[in-house]
Amino acid sequence: MSAFAALLVSASVVASGNFLGLLQIREIPVEQDGQAKVKQLFSRSSAGISLTESQSFSATITLGDMSFGKTTFLQPTGFDGFYELLPFEWHVVSDKPLLHVLPEFIDYSTTREIEFVDLLRIFNIEVLVAPPHEFDYPDNATLVFKIRSLEKAIQVDLPMHLDLIQSSYFISNPDQVARELSFELERFEAVNERPGQIKPWLSIVEFKGFGLPERDDDQDNATVIPVAYQLRFGSFSVDSGFQKLGGTDASNSHFPFKPLLTN
Repeated sequence: MSAFAALLVSASVVASGNFLGLLQIREIPVEQDGQAKVKQLFSRSSAGISLTESQSFSATITLGDMSFGKTTFLQPTGFDGFYELLPFEWHVVSDKPLLHVLPEFIDYSTTREIEFVDLLRIFNIEVLVAPPHEFDYPDNATLVFKIRSLEKAIQVDLPMHLDLIQSSYFISNPDQVARELSFELERFEAVNERPGQIKPWLSIVEFKGFGLPERDDDQDNATVIPVAYQLRFGSFSVDSGFQKLGGTDASNSHFPFKPLLTN
């Protein structure tokens, strides 16, 4: 097995006493044909803030009382956006202000900080199926994504579990994920030609574990179910899409986007 394919992390994920799957992180080859595009994405720096200055990836918030009730707002510390808080570049949310998710943290004290792990705790994927279609949601699914720089790339298989109350999939062990990703990002920093200035880039590959609808023997074709999905922090949607599950025509999965939900 090559060094690129060597398994770096394989850790058990346990929640509520039930085995849910494995968090897996492995190094993969850096795709040479994508270097120009990635280099362009990496051209954005952290506005002069080095990694050593922002390594905690946190934003201080304060709670204020006003005549019409309690309100929450960011202190002017410079950490006012997802770009500053996330330890990687994710283009769908990088330019969004954290004001979008402050309602998720209304119980924080004046000294509490929003940290990277806090965002992991509220990150979720909502999968929507319109009636009258019936769909068996799997209890567990796996989000697959890549993090890469010009010099290094990893693929992460992230276990998520279904929260029936909120009808969304949440990260099964956000504290462990934050810890393991921190270790990996330190390795990125070690090989980066310009450490502390350019963040690695994250891209979503697939959300797997979704079985195809069962075929009806009385029908010529397999059942086709239209589904939509949202990637969210709390109730704030940062990305969305839609596709078809089932059917015999491969084009059913494209509208014309690459489908996110897979077997």
